[in-house]
Amino acid sequence: MAGTRTNYTIHQARAILAKHGMTIKSVDGEYIVNFKGAKTETSAYYATNLLDAIGTGIDMAERKAIKLVVAGEVVPDMEIACAHAAEIFMTTGVVVAIEYV
Repeated sequence: MAGTRTNYTIHQARAILAKHGMTIKSVDGEYIVNFKGAKTETSAYYATNLLDAIGTGIDMAERKAIKLVVAGEVVPDMEIACAHAAEIFMTTGVVVAIEYV
């Protein structure tokens, strides 16, 4: 992941995740990780542990291509996947699982 360290500052986390095209912010004791340029929070990951946030952010960046299992359609990023899953749910009532491929 980000080396073998177990403690980072938010500034160090920002620098690490920026190299992977991700952003992180701290709000009320939570860390919010998202794709750089994401227009909504639908693709965001929330964590209370900074190390978890860093690791998950790197993992999210490495798994950009995701597959909507029910729809069987590959989409380019989590934001689009979430929007598509929500649209399917709203029109059909079917809950769509999102799976990394």
